[in-house]
Amino acid sequence: MTSLCWLLVVSLAVLFYPTTAWAASGDINQDGKLTQDDVLLLESYLKGTKMLTDEQIFAADVNGDKKINDRDVQVLKASLGGVKNQPGSQVRLDSAYSGQVIDQTTGELIPNVEIEVPEDGIRVKTDDFGRFSLPKSVGSQRILTARAQNYAPFSVTVAKQEQRFDVRLKQLSSQVVVLTDQVHHLGDDRFSKDYSANATQFRIPAQGSSFKKTFDIDRIPDRDPILRIGSLIGVDTPESARAGQSHLPLQATFQGSLEAAFRVYLNGNLAQRILLNGDGLEVPLPRWMLQQGTNTIELVTAQAYGGGGQSIFSLGGIFTISRGGTGSLDYDDVEFANLVLELPEGQQADAFRANERSDKLR
Repeated sequence: MTSLCWLLVVSLAVLFYPTTAWAASGDINQDGKLTQDDVLLLESYLKGTKMLTDEQIFAADVNGDKKINDRDVQVLKASLGGVKNQPGSQVRLDSAYSGQVIDQTTGELIPNVEIEVPEDGIRVKTDDFGRFSLPKSVGSQRILTARAQNYAPFSVTVAKQEQRFDVRLKQLSSQVVVLTDQVHHLGDDRFSKDYSANATQFRIPAQGSSFKKTFDIDRIPDRDPILRIGSLIGVDTPESARAGQSHLPLQATFQGSLEAAFRVYLNGNLAQRILLNGDGLEVPLPRWMLQQGTNTIELVTAQAYGGGGQSIFSLGGIFTISRGGTGSLDYDDVEFANLVLELPEGQQADAFRANERSDKLR
């Protein structure tokens, strides 16, 4: 298969299927485990004697470089070789709420990774071969996080009835600075538990309406850095309601002003408004907003005067919005996990530094 054809297949796959819903990396025959049969099937495909389905093609990209070649065979063989010497040599991937953690660059399985679902109080670690199993089922729209030394933190919003997780971690480098690897809840703890987006998933009390983090730079970069938000849930806007994320009626969502959205500020300047929940959200940080020395990133949840959908009930099937008195201010309750600053290529590591203990909430 030519590189152009492969890129077309992967593009369509990413567009129509969530990554974690596909076959686990390396499990090419989709039997729930990694065995020599997967190696043989991959080798046959490369020789042109076997055809693969779209899901199998996705699983055959073992090292995640969007190519299928001998490197994938080598990585898969190495994974199996490390497991052969242990009792029960097959990596089991078919148990409920199980998964594996893989190095995004090398395709190697990563041991001792901390997997957490904060809303459910779940915390486990991967075994010597990068496998993990959660002790209980995880509800839809929970945030699952992964943290490991020398890797950027990862998070994903669990899809409905998701059973297996294929987590890929990116190695830390001179171009990646971690600002926070925790889950934070912004808002005022006043929301409709029946209709607000992700209301039943919140377990962490509101920590304020905004979150601040500072970092230092020695010089302005040549290109705009990127702020990556690992996961964001709970956004109640007309856009999220239309997308089926929020179940509030449109008139009860946050709208009508610049403040009626989840916002990212850099040094007091608005960098981006975010209107939908999502994973891996990218926010370009314009260079003209940066300054030498200390810089401040601030995330602010949506706000509205007199209502904003925070108090709502249904009477005879008709929604009635109970708005606060004049001047009352409501905040949208949201949760986000992980902030990573990705620097332009070629910038030196010591030019950017995240400040320790600079997390601020208000």
